Amino acid sequence: MSQVKNEIIAHYDGEVNFFESFLDAYMKYTCGYFETGDDIDVAARRMLDRLIERSGVKEGDSVL
Repeated sequence: MSQVKNEIIAHYDGEVNFFESFLDAYMKYTCGYFETGDDIDVAARRMLDRLIERSGVKEGDSVL
């Protein structure tokens, strides 16, 4: 295995509390769809809702 691949694996095998210190409530790198006055959690949820809506995924569908 390449050194770079080993470093990537080691990075993502880290302790959960390390990732909680900078990831959002959904444990993803923070980004969002902001409207005036939103905090990051509201904007992150709005972004996920928009992605789901635009993807056409419906209740009961499976997504990998």
